[in-house]
Amino acid sequence: AGITGSGRESLLGMVFGAVPRLGGVVEAGGRPLPPYDPRAAIVAGLAYLPPDRKTTGAMMGLSARENLSICELRPFWSRLLLRQKAERAHARQWFDRLGVRPAGAIEKNLATFSGGNQQKVLFAKWLRLSPAVFLLDEPTQGVDVGTKAVLHRQLLGAAAAGAAVIVSSSDLEELAALCHRVLVLRAGRVAAELDGSSATSAAISRASLGGPEVLTA
Repeated sequence: AGITGSGRESLLGMVFGAVPRLGGVVEAGGRPLPPYDPRAAIVAGLAYLPPDRKTTGAMMGLSARENLSICELRPFWSRLLLRQKAERAHARQWFDRLGVRPAGAIEKNLATFSGGNQQKVLFAKWLRLSPAVFLLDEPTQGVDVGTKAVLHRQLLGAAAAGAAVIVSSSDLEELAALCHRVLVLRAGRVAAELDGSSATSAAISRASLGGPEVLTA
């Protein structure tokens, strides 16, 4: 958590390698990751959902199917040919699982979907890889209440299956509802750590603005 300019907005992108970092070390599975190499992060089991799906999170001119499978095509290759029948069947399964609408419209350009359904497709893109770590920047920004509930269930399910889920959000109620622990950033540094019953939206807000806060070990 953190107000605009606190460093919250760039932290997850730097961890993933989508944003350059000038110092520090990021490790995954005990191995350091190069500072500006998203492919290495994906191989190490990291997944990153940026805050702006229209400019950095998706390729709006491609189909929903292509956006969904772009990060890992190997299951659909046979020698030198892409098995599109298998790819389409896989995309339909994820459409059904997340309730993407229009149902079955896997060949439509992603730009033609509503914002909430675009976000479901981008969630599916990463969920299908079963990553060890989800890095999610404003994961439910601009979506309706029903879509938010669907996406939250997917995140909680991934966490229950053993994945680490790290959320950066300006929605303090979302953080309080989802997170076991909240780190509050100010001026690029961790200013407060809230967990358990202390991680309320009111406490997060006070710590973000520099008011009295609760520090926990």
